[in-house]
Amino acid sequence: MTAVRYEPLPGYPHIDTVLVTLHVDQSLKGALGQTYSFREFIPPGQSRMVRKRSYTVGQRLILFLPAPSQYGLSNPLGRQQGTFHITEDSHGNKFVVNEAGNAQLFAGVQEAVAKAGKTLPRHLAELQSQPRGPVPLETFVSVVKELANLPVSE
Repeated sequence: MTAVRYEPLPGYPHIDTVLVTLHVDQSLKGALGQTYSFREFIPPGQSRMVRKRSYTVGQRLILFLPAPSQYGLSNPLGRQQGTFHITEDSHGNKFVVNEAGNAQLFAGVQEAVAKAGKTLPRHLAELQSQPRGPVPLETFVSVVKELANLPVSE
């Protein structure tokens, strides 16, 4: 995260937003440049201080963001579920955990993969039994890449 700025939605001075700019280390789906900005709506009455704690300069995150709306607004899918904080332990191991504590994060993944006629490697499939808690970053990225390559069902 390189910048967090609160400002009205362009053209709509009474609608509060937060403009977040981040440095992109890696895009897991879609092509992005080295920086990416998105603007998130702040609901009326919601304290800016509460939202400010969600985004801070220097944070390392994995965000699942849809394309911006016609008004240029976007926010992580599932809000808490689509915002993953990257942490590091004292041994340099990196982990991800979303704002919901990764609760039921991988529930149903193996079934969805099987429905597409594929199988996840065993160590990835075992994550489904983990009810919550941090997941190794490398493992998480590997699962996301596997899932991103599955055919989309309609």
